[in-house]
Amino acid sequence: MFSDSFRWPHEAILLLLRIYRQHEDKIISRKMSMKKFWMMVASKLVAKNYNVTSSQCKSKMAGLKNTYRNVRDYNSKYGNNGRTWPYFDTMDELFRDKPWAIPSPTLDNNNPTSSSYHENSIDKKRNGSSPSKPESPSKQLRDCILLDKVLAIAKESITKRRKMHEEAMARQDKLLDILEKLMKK
Repeated sequence: MFSDSFRWPHEAILLLLRIYRQHEDKIISRKMSMKKFWMMVASKLVAKNYNVTSSQCKSKMAGLKNTYRNVRDYNSKYGNNGRTWPYFDTMDELFRDKPWAIPSPTLDNNNPTSSSYHENSIDKKRNGSSPSKPESPSKQLRDCILLDKVLAIAKESITKRRKMHEEAMARQDKLLDILEKLMKK
């Protein structure tokens, strides 16, 4: 009845996302195990004549999440020439505030404190304005301390690299001065 490979048509992907959105609260609240959740999703797709298994649904969602993260990371880095993807808006509604979906931090070499996206997300966590599942205060504090340490290490690394660059430039200047003196003789 079920084949090992299923080619996901656009409509089936939209239905998968719709079912996931409608029943996501069951896995967030832990009222249903992940295995039962994906079995329920697959049964709803089978009812609509898409012959898929629970593992195929789970695998497809994992692939969609991966593509979403890649598109979101790319667009956060390159902005104006952003990539488009037909499922981006739906995925963004579902997952924009999930920790795994936050773009990777990037530090600007000219400004060691420019990790604005992450600093804003840290501020949201500190202020408690993140709409996702509430975290315990101790976990929030641990996360903030860890993120502060990571930023401090990155800033220190950039400072060291700048110092090394300045020292190398000073050596180059001395070498040029010596060469100029030799040329004048």
